[in-house]
Amino acid sequence: FEHKKYLWSIIFASIPTAIIGLSLEYYVATTFKSTLSVGYALILTSFILIISDRFNGNGNITVGKSLILGIIQGIAVIPGISRSGSTIACGVMLGIKREDIAEFSFLMSVPAIIGATILQFRNVSDIPVNDLVIYGAGMLAAFISGLIAIGFMLLFVRNAKMKFFALYCLLAGIFTVVFL
Repeated sequence: FEHKKYLWSIIFASIPTAIIGLSLEYYVATTFKSTLSVGYALILTSFILIISDRFNGNGNITVGKSLILGIIQGIAVIPGISRSGSTIACGVMLGIKREDIAEFSFLMSVPAIIGATILQFRNVSDIPVNDLVIYGAGMLAAFISGLIAIGFMLLFVRNAKMKFFALYCLLAGIFTVVFL
């Protein structure tokens, strides 16, 4: 029974993510091309993470909370906003247990990633055939580094140390704003 509830929560989180992601697709592609906006978004992410470290949740994931998390995930299409960081921080602020929200955040990313990948296939004809191997290698490298990052993020979240990721985002944001 609990697994069905979890699955429904992921489905409900995916609905606002898809609506917002599709709605912001053109806006993000045209508006957020500058490194300056990415830098400011990274700094914003760091503040959200720092604030979330002050919360401790004992609650569970509900349909209502999953809808809110789906909205946050949809907004995270803005470059510089960490999808996992913002959904985990929001979940903690909603009172969800850190371990549960970390797991849920990564599971709810799967439909979003699959959906985004399917959308990008419409551009595959623009890629020269000779470059497909390079793109495949890049996808594999992104997958492997993503798994490693997930491992580190779960470690930090379980130990209630989002401040380390917040510090990284802050420094990356400042560097981007000042030097790029």
